[in-house]
Amino acid sequence: MLGEKRKRESVDDAIKNRRKPLQSQTWIQNIQPPTPGTINGKVFPGWIEKHIDTTKFTYLEIYSKSEFFKLVLKYGTQHCVSSFIPQVYKTKNEEGLEKMKTKLVLGHGLHEGTYKGKRLIICRLNIGEPVGTARGADQKEVLVVFLEGYNQQDSLREYLDEILEKEHCEPPPDMFRVYRWNMCQGYWIMESLQTSRKLESVVLPSSLKDDILTDFEQFLDKKTMDWYSKHCIPYKRSYIFYGPPGTGKTSFIQALAGAYGRHVCFLQPNDPRFTDDTFKTCLQETPENSIIVLEDIDALFNNRDSMNQSCPLTFTGLLNGLDGIGNALGQLFILTTNHLERLDPALIRSGRVDRKFEFSYCTDEALQLMFQRFYPETKLAEEFSAAVRSKARSITAADLQQAFIATMRQSDKQCIEYIDSVFDLDSRKQEAQYFEEVDKRLKR
Repeated sequence: MLGEKRKRESVDDAIKNRRKPLQSQTWIQNIQPPTPGTINGKVFPGWIEKHIDTTKFTYLEIYSKSEFFKLVLKYGTQHCVSSFIPQVYKTKNEEGLEKMKTKLVLGHGLHEGTYKGKRLIICRLNIGEPVGTARGADQKEVLVVFLEGYNQQDSLREYLDEILEKEHCEPPPDMFRVYRWNMCQGYWIMESLQTSRKLESVVLPSSLKDDILTDFEQFLDKKTMDWYSKHCIPYKRSYIFYGPPGTGKTSFIQALAGAYGRHVCFLQPNDPRFTDDTFKTCLQETPENSIIVLEDIDALFNNRDSMNQSCPLTFTGLLNGLDGIGNALGQLFILTTNHLERLDPALIRSGRVDRKFEFSYCTDEALQLMFQRFYPETKLAEEFSAAVRSKARSITAADLQQAFIATMRQSDKQCIEYIDSVFDLDSRKQEAQYFEEVDKRLKR
């Protein structure tokens, strides 16, 4: 009986519903502003909502692995900062001497500014619990960008495009960018903006310097690019700078970058996650107008044997990357090594490495030029060269630089006296050899 009753009720309901007039329907659902306490289902820490009425903002989440994370931090530091976190970075002066400097970046908390007349608030906070990693405890970090108004997606997109374009615009003529591949985040991160070194500040034999500059200028000429294209040759150029430590290889790379308006991308494949595919990716995504530098290439492979067992990059992967298949047009590679004899012939053959340049010990010409650079009015350049030769037949510019630093407030004659009586090259060579061995062990 109960079953029959329910059946009759459902039939009656169906008839009633059939008699109701059809209501208008739409596929467009009006999105209502979020209620206090949540934004589209995401709950923010209570301290944020004590300061911001989140219902009146559109927000953007940027996690630490995003390329925009550092860009927004930089923007906030310049335009809407109320607290800082100090960081230390390395830079070099015109003499090539490395020094440490401090910079301030956006701290944690809320930072308010404006963007095109609207309130813009950047919130930097940690989320989740700290997690143990191979490099110590780590905690996920996020930036939340609040822009005044609801449904401001277009304005937020314009904001990101603007800071991205600003980041990649060309620096002043006397500056160049230094990039390093960020393994964790998977992109080239701008490490610093460096003052360009003058070409004359790097003392090399004139024949060597002129040869490199001539080759550089010829490659960068538009006619050269057209010629490569016409003959179906990949438009790239690879050099290897080889010679003892301290002979000016890295210094001259920086001078080249400044002279020809190129950025420098330092690549050190020593991470346990640096695979052949990673190497290919980072070469394909290098910033425009850059020089890719692989320093101490002999520390990667001795002949074809890997010198770093923790890094999965193979010798074949290295060769394929240098061959330039799929890479950007106009790439410039500079490989450096202290031991050319340790490199496999396949790595430095013609077509893979176009030119080899030896950076050897200082010639008499280089000794005199270096002395004249520090003492422009001097007439004792030959006497200085003779004093150095009485101590050593082979000496690097880095060794001599220490002598000039020690006598920076003394006359040219006193500098020569220092070389004669105080300067001890043998102890400096032993020290350099010791630290070279330490560096190799650390890289392994």
